[in-house]
Amino acid sequence: MFTDMVGYTALMQQDEQTASTLRRKHRRVLDRLVAEHSGKTLQYFGDGTLTVFDSAIEAVLCAIAIQGELQTDPQVPLRIGLSLGDVAYDDDGIYGDGVNLASRIESISVAGSVLVSETIFREVRNQPTISCERLGLFKFKNVQQPTDVYAVTNAGLVVPDRAHVDGKLDKMPENSLAILPLANLTNDPKHDCFCDGIAEELINTLAPVDGLAVISRTSTFKFRNTAEDPQTIGNKLGVSHVLEGSVRCDDETVRVSVRLVDATNGFQIWSDVFDHTLAHVLDVQAEIASNLLRHIQESIGTAPRQDRSVETSTTDGEAYNHFLRGKYYWNKWTPDATLKAIDSFQAALEIDPDYSETLCALSNCYTFLGSCGQLQPALAFGKAYEYVLAALERDANSATAHHAIATLKFMYQWDWEGAEASFRKALDLHLDSADFHQTYATFLAAVGRFDEAIERMKRANRLDPLSLSVLSHLGDLYVFARDFDKALECYDEVLELDPTFRTALESKGVGLFAAGRKEECVAPLAEYRRLSPDPMRGVTVPGMIHAMLGDTAYAHECLALIERRHEQNPEQSVQIDLALVNIGLGEYARATECLLRACKDKTGVACLGLIYIFRCSVFEDFHRYPGFRQIESVTGLTAEPSGSHSRA
Repeated sequence: MFTDMVGYTALMQQDEQTASTLRRKHRRVLDRLVAEHSGKTLQYFGDGTLTVFDSAIEAVLCAIAIQGELQTDPQVPLRIGLSLGDVAYDDDGIYGDGVNLASRIESISVAGSVLVSETIFREVRNQPTISCERLGLFKFKNVQQPTDVYAVTNAGLVVPDRAHVDGKLDKMPENSLAILPLANLTNDPKHDCFCDGIAEELINTLAPVDGLAVISRTSTFKFRNTAEDPQTIGNKLGVSHVLEGSVRCDDETVRVSVRLVDATNGFQIWSDVFDHTLAHVLDVQAEIASNLLRHIQESIGTAPRQDRSVETSTTDGEAYNHFLRGKYYWNKWTPDATLKAIDSFQAALEIDPDYSETLCALSNCYTFLGSCGQLQPALAFGKAYEYVLAALERDANSATAHHAIATLKFMYQWDWEGAEASFRKALDLHLDSADFHQTYATFLAAVGRFDEAIERMKRANRLDPLSLSVLSHLGDLYVFARDFDKALECYDEVLELDPTFRTALESKGVGLFAAGRKEECVAPLAEYRRLSPDPMRGVTVPGMIHAMLGDTAYAHECLALIERRHEQNPEQSVQIDLALVNIGLGEYARATECLLRACKDKTGVACLGLIYIFRCSVFEDFHRYPGFRQIESVTGLTAEPSGSHSRA
């Protein structure tokens, strides 16, 4: 049996006396109850323990009793994992497959819960005083075979949501699906957007289904035109099922062929061919989605908790085709392609003015153009609001629309309470996309709730496992939480996949500096700057860190380049850039002036820059500057985080 206190490390940093009180209670309760149930604690380590028992039944009864007593004041947030197996120990440590597996199971537990392996479950399932519920099959790191995990459900215990568990996992839980881009068999590039659109809309349709984890297009579309088989792709993405297929179409008809593959063994579960006219392409999507859910249920023996059919706010095939073309351009994430996307979405709207998904898409396009400085913020965000409000008028239960308006309230209005309400509404409507969790995580970091932010970003990473951006941003959250080892692990993993990924190089430099490893932080920042396509860009963070290291000449050189860039393009704001370098130089009054101007502009870039300034520990001296109170007043934020983080 492994036990571990949740949040202990962070609590020690904030309130050592309370942390010590909870730890003593944990030890006192555990020692007494372990003895009562004929167990023996072999190891105490920080806020955790390793205990062995002669009987699986006694071990589970002990775990139930421990959680029961720890729920009384002062409550001790403890997670417990149990497994059955041989244990060997000597002067150097404690070993055994059972020990390793119990540790892995404990890692996916939550405060107040007791999780057990299938071997434990088989020993206790006929006990009238013990009740259990299957969470599902999990593939743990350094455990060769997938493991069935059960939650003990006795009164007073917490049962984790299996669709959102996290821990020392190699793979997604079962009921997970990757939808690959559909091959265009017409050999006509003009149909690429149609093929991609069908696959993406299947992802969007199935993602809200409770109990079904659907991988983001960002990761799945990296396997376009690959020679790798579905089993290999499924293993790379960590899913139980893979859907692949093809599209053949002309100006009037469409044929979609699909097959569902069990990624654990490569066997085909189901295949079918759907023939329709282009005007009825929505029927194809509905039939595929419905059949997918049914066959996944039959394959695994358990069903997603809610079988949703395709829901779209248009029945017009031509409008839908324009919508798919717009999504094709939108996913290129460039200003020029976004303008083309707007044209396609507008064409769809002219055919069907009540097409709410198109209204949401237009809102996202203008939010993007305003955030990256391609349009004046007031104009861009004004249009974005206009479109998303129109979408909500047509469909008040559109999760996508609530996500879009949450993003606007967060990035532009800085309406923290309103943004939170809209994020929660989207969550209540079962929105479960990587993009949503990444945005929500960034918001949670902004308001200082690091524990929640990290869990959201982990969910985004699990749904989009090949996204370098998501993994790099997870590292940023660990920096904010001062868990620098985990942060650097994230950055190093990104750079192992792509040594030229500049965001991770920049963040790694800051993370190393924040961790006190100042001699090491210069190299990644130098590489970050070297890889910049524009010599006047990529100088802000290097300038700030060099200033903090005492190299003021380097910092002033960077300031000059930033000012020259602004002279060449006065429409783009550089106030955050100027503020950061001036903070590094200790010119706090000048930095405050720049930040106040950035706050007035309210660009998305300003919001993201301010999050870093409020939450990263390298700015602590600036937080103590009296003028910083003006920034807190204007933004509605405080430099004190409202959440903690556990390294456990």
